Amino acid sequence: MAARQPHPTTDTPPHNEQVAALTWGPDVFLSLDSPDGRCPEVFDITGPPRFLFHGPYIELTPGLWRARANFELSDEAGRRFMAIQFGVEPEYTTADFPRRVEGPVVVEAVHPVRTAGPAQIRLWMKWGAFHGTLRFFGAVVERIGDVAETPEAPNEATPDT
Repeated sequence: MAARQPHPTTDTPPHNEQVAALTWGPDVFLSLDSPDGRCPEVFDITGPPRFLFHGPYIELTPGLWRARANFELSDEAGRRFMAIQFGVEPEYTTADFPRRVEGPVVVEAVHPVRTAGPAQIRLWMKWGAFHGTLRFFGAVVERIGDVAETPEAPNEATPDT
């Protein structure tokens, strides 16, 4: 029987080892906006404020982590107040989307993980919308340092507790 090879999206090495970037594709996220609970290819953002997706609840070790989430916004979606939240329960970092942007958008959040646990990224639609669409292409998550190296608001992201 061959030894199991580490899986790049689910296995994280101990905190003292360097980790390559983890790619979390849209297929590992969950959404109540889809009948099967999976992240849809295209979100219709019509409706009340809500979390459009969340997950994937993959264990992250203590350290300073960066998540870069990739989206494509319609003109209407680009005018809405939205943010990603990244972290391990009960602490999250929130990073707002730029406003009035149509097309490809990368939203980045840096979060200090103090205790190992299942991490998630969630897309928060802060206000309701009458119409608009967005696509989520996944996220790249990487350990960029130790918790003691936490920068001062590097990207308008602030810890939420």
